[in-house]
Amino acid sequence: MKIAAKQENVTRRQAWKISGIALGIAALTLTSFSPIFAAEGQEGAGEDQAVAGLVSVMTEKATTAMRGGDAKHKGLGFYAVQPNVDFKSGYALIPAKTMAKWAYDLHQFVLSKGGSYENVKKFTQEHPADPKKYVDPFLPGQKPDVWDPNARAHVSYDDQKKFAEKWWSDNADYRDCMTPKDWWINDAILDGNNLWYRYEATVKPVSAGYITWRDGELEKLAKKQ
Repeated sequence: MKIAAKQENVTRRQAWKISGIALGIAALTLTSFSPIFAAEGQEGAGEDQAVAGLVSVMTEKATTAMRGGDAKHKGLGFYAVQPNVDFKSGYALIPAKTMAKWAYDLHQFVLSKGGSYENVKKFTQEHPADPKKYVDPFLPGQKPDVWDPNARAHVSYDDQKKFAEKWWSDNADYRDCMTPKDWWINDAILDGNNLWYRYEATVKPVSAGYITWRDGELEKLAKKQ
């Protein structure tokens, strides 16, 4: 009887140990794959998780301050940087999930064209700035620096516009609703980038350098550059 009892106690301890390990693995799995706990950028995150995360951040106070829907800006728009834009096209009325899916796909396109803060850092390491060769791009007659990491990692407004026109035209639910079309496309480009950057800031630590780069990107797009 004593031997049997000892064996039973050992078996229980083993079961508890195994159960604890299983729970730990489950928790680790949830943490690893949840967009809220993603350590790096969302390039490797699943589309469904990213879209759900984008929808989730839309109602956060920091997001509404940048996109509208707060006490200061009632309607949806672009308030992250100057110039601000109040959205006047029908884009502002579409479902949140469609906006999230658009923001995700737009970001994937931008990544495919080399646009990301990771590339800015990469290009900076490849060609460190030489103070002796610095050229002020705002002085008359100066040529742009072909090695400028910010310029190399920027995907132009025109390129994003071409992608946007195809994306929305291919969507049967909206191809006939883009009125006026130029307003819709402009609103979509600004909001897609703005929403993604806000989402990215909620799922990983962001540096002052990232924020400066992000604001610069948004300013360029707002000016259709």
